[in-house]
Amino acid sequence: MSKHILGPMRRTLGIVAVVIGLAPVAFQARQAPGQSSTQPRFRAGTDLLELDVSVLDPLRRPVRGLTARDFTVVVNGKAQPIVAFTEVTVPATPAATASGASWMREYSPDVVSNTTTDDGRLVILMFNPAWRVSDTAMAYKIANTVVDELGPADLGAVMSTRGRLAQGFTTDRVRLRAAINRPMTAVGEEDDPAACFCGTCVHERITTIAEALATTRRRKILLNVGTLGVILETSNPVCSLPVKEASRRMLAAIDRANLTVYQIDPSGIRTTAPTAEAGGIPAMAPGAVSMAYSAEAARIIDIMRLPELTGGRIMVSNFPDREVPEAFVETSSYYLIGIAPPASRADSADSSLSVTTRRKDLLVMAPRSYAEPKAVAAAGKLELIPPDMPTTLWPAIDNVLASRERPLAVAATPIAMLPDGKAAVALLVDGEWSPVPPSGLGGSTPSQSDSISLVAGAFDADGKQLAMHVQRILRSQIERRSDGHFAVMARLVLEPGQHDVRVALEEPGGAHGSVYTYVDVPDFHKDKVALSGLLLDSGSGAVAGESGLFGDELPFAPAPWRTFGKDDYLTAWVRVFQAAGERPEDVELAVRLVNTKDDVVMSRASSLQRDQFGDEHSAQYRINLPVADLGPGEYLLTITAKRGEEQARGHVRFAMR
Repeated sequence: MSKHILGPMRRTLGIVAVVIGLAPVAFQARQAPGQSSTQPRFRAGTDLLELDVSVLDPLRRPVRGLTARDFTVVVNGKAQPIVAFTEVTVPATPAATASGASWMREYSPDVVSNTTTDDGRLVILMFNPAWRVSDTAMAYKIANTVVDELGPADLGAVMSTRGRLAQGFTTDRVRLRAAINRPMTAVGEEDDPAACFCGTCVHERITTIAEALATTRRRKILLNVGTLGVILETSNPVCSLPVKEASRRMLAAIDRANLTVYQIDPSGIRTTAPTAEAGGIPAMAPGAVSMAYSAEAARIIDIMRLPELTGGRIMVSNFPDREVPEAFVETSSYYLIGIAPPASRADSADSSLSVTTRRKDLLVMAPRSYAEPKAVAAAGKLELIPPDMPTTLWPAIDNVLASRERPLAVAATPIAMLPDGKAAVALLVDGEWSPVPPSGLGGSTPSQSDSISLVAGAFDADGKQLAMHVQRILRSQIERRSDGHFAVMARLVLEPGQHDVRVALEEPGGAHGSVYTYVDVPDFHKDKVALSGLLLDSGSGAVAGESGLFGDELPFAPAPWRTFGKDDYLTAWVRVFQAAGERPEDVELAVRLVNTKDDVVMSRASSLQRDQFGDEHSAQYRINLPVADLGPGEYLLTITAKRGEEQARGHVRFAMR
């Protein structure tokens, strides 16, 4: 990153697991209020190198209102013309309302679309849990404050320097908080040190993140929560070379991605006085006090290094959670600058980049290097895809970013228990109808020109492929709705647990879109009570897919859209499960529908008798929703099933026109 201030994956699913679930991001022109229409603008289809650039004043406040004339971009020592420019203001964090309808922020829609705004930040919350046990409560408080501060267009992810990814990028705050509140390791409980030789696993994690996000032109910040920073060099002769090399790779990846690192220390302001840290232990000898002071000073210097190099800063105080909002203020505005891609270097080295402004007292954060994307062979990466599938669908689910070439929306819902302990998961896909291109254009063949191709895959947290569904559907079998959309269904069979789901659809002519989402599969066999996903039935029946795809598992064609009118017929459906190894019991059901003011507009109590649970220990439940009585706006439907002291709860959001 260029700095002007006074004073101091390979991209395959195995690597992409670190950022799997990243919502679709596309580079679109947005004109800031008051920005001149004569500014160079981004246009779809333009082959540009896109740079995200942040500018702060000496007080670390975002500098807004700059124009392309205020910037100079130098590539490999030569000034480059700016051919596209736009200012981006990140949507603000919604203020708490008097109505207290917190579900609007906490519960994300189950239908995930690739047409969402891309103005938000990518926020990675990384735990480096080398802290005292007494600091754990503050670490949790910091993390939950980060979630509170996320704006409506921000995507958050949770990870640790040890172990696997806790939660990929999502707008779902419930998922983020669940990942945060899992037990974390503190000092004295760490894993085998051999698993993190010389501490370089921290460097490797950050390197992987930065490499995966290098071509994503959003504001990207990493909040490192811990008492230890990322060591860039060491005097330990055993670790000196490994740390140096790991630091070199990490800093190079950070330079390409323009990733800003903040260090947040949950331990508060430390003192070398024994009464503060040791509870009244007899006074230290002067030499011991000096050593303790030196060790603490060295620690602070270590945790400052990476934030200083990346344009971030450290947050060390007795109330570090109160400083978290400042990181979001500092990153609330940035610029997107487009230049012609630099020519390939003969030595295959990265191209050097420099972005400066006319004012030399400003802090400019921008990519400092550029690596030409290298083609990666698709063969072998998705081994279950038949060879006759369109090759363009491979990268559509294998890249870090979903494809936004065509609008697409998907809901992934577990619906049935299978005899082997797995579950059937329904994928509800909503696409936008497009005209058939002339034969031979866009890569179409006569056999493809009248059909739509669909591929859906599920992956674990390490990017391992768990299941794949592939089908080709004739357009003549698809019913086009009055709004110009159509619906398709697919089926995956998955083990219990949280899984990443990726769906791609290709139309005649080769245009395609994809969506990345998640599905939580309960253990229907073992849980005393569990629910399938909540599905909505509008009675349209206009859903295409393989004949007999679900059989008795799903007795209707659910709606993959979530906006309805007063004249629509709308019911909610859920299947209730009881543990396979136990005798069924009566299950109490509570249904609650609330609006954006948190007013309860419907509340019902019901029950399922034990004899309604058949050999599969499941029973279906339906309820009509009073759409004729609902005003325009969003609603949250909640169904709670209770068996004795055990309960399960499901939610679904929908809107009324």
